Amino acid sequence: MRKYDIYDANLNPPRWHVQAWYRPVLVIQNNIINQVAGTTIIVPFTTNIWSSYPWDVVVQASDHNGLTKASKLIGTQLMVINKNRLTKKKWMLEKEYHHLLKQAIDVILDRDDTFI
Repeated sequence: MRKYDIYDANLNPPRWHVQAWYRPVLVIQNNIINQVAGTTIIVPFTTNIWSSYPWDVVVQASDHNGLTKASKLIGTQLMVINKNRLTKKKWMLEKEYHHLLKQAIDVILDRDDTFI
């Protein structure tokens, strides 16, 4: 498992307002921690792309990433999950999206203290 890998994941049972069911997710935890930890940090995808915010990233489906439809990374739903909830590796997120994802995470975490 590596950062930027896309997996299918079992996010059941649903809790509160977070994504659930079986869906693709993106691993965003660094590779060193992924080697030793039993958990990882992910961002879920949704095919509901009708609205997009600065903390979301729309990813077009491709053979390289394994997505079957254009999908949105839901930036407000970063979550830690047990690795055994990852069911099937799809592929990898293309490099062209890495910078957009980093920008979205910066907005979510307010790294430059813009929203204090």
